[in-house]
Amino acid sequence: MAPEQARGEAVDQRADVYALGALLRYVQQEPSKIVSAIADKATAESPSDRYATVRELALDVAHFLDGLPVTAYPESWMTRTWR
Repeated sequence: MAPEQARGEAVDQRADVYALGALLRYVQQEPSKIVSAIADKATAESPSDRYATVRELALDVAHFLDGLPVTAYPESWMTRTWR
């Protein structure tokens, strides 16, 4: 549950983003810096620091699965070259 939801405050779709990020963290079998960065962004304490929509979160996950860069994990030139 998103922190603002637990406090009884008004929530928007970023509460759903938080829940999906928590689920992503839970199902991650092999720790990955990139997946962890996606989950961290999705479960940020402040709603303004999270993905604005579930679609944005899904896009980063899809990019990770396709071997593309994701917005939640800034890559160095070495990482980009290795990927």
